[in-house]
Amino acid sequence: MRVRTGKSARLTSVDFDKRAVNTIHDAQAEAAEAKIHAEAEADHEAAAQAEAAEATAETKKFEEVAKDRAND
Repeated sequence: MRVRTGKSARLTSVDFDKRAVNTIHDAQAEAAEAKIHAEAEADHEAAAQAEAAEATAETKKFEEVAKDRAND
């Protein structure tokens, strides 16, 4: 290319698919991401159940105290 001058020295453009070049498909990374998502979902569900159980226990205590006060 160094010996060429003028029009013959120009580089020709090459068409390529930008999406194919910029898209990365990594099956292992996608599987790891799905696993992390599932674990986070399970942790969230467990926390929600614990919170619901705590709220139920508080409600029971409140009802017992209210019943005791009503009997006094």
